Amino acid sequence: MDTSFVIGLGKEFFATAFLIVAPIVLVGLTVGMIVTVFQAVTQLNEATLNFAPRILASAVAIIILGPWMLQKILNFTHQILYNIPLYIK
Repeated sequence: MDTSFVIGLGKEFFATAFLIVAPIVLVGLTVGMIVTVFQAVTQLNEATLNFAPRILASAVAIIILGPWMLQKILNFTHQILYNIPLYIK
């Protein structure tokens, strides 16, 4: 196991983590922007009005995308565990 292998494995790990987290962050960002525009138009400044919809939208995104996210995590874990004999030299 050399440094290029470890760097490649780290890149694959971070790419998988980014792929799993990105949809949830984008949903939260989109809902946050919509609520912020709504607050600016109505001049309604309530902290929970910005926070609660983001949490709910993120929870819905996790529920909807959960099976896909789990499949990505399982594929990555399976690849790591299946190739353990190749990693040991």
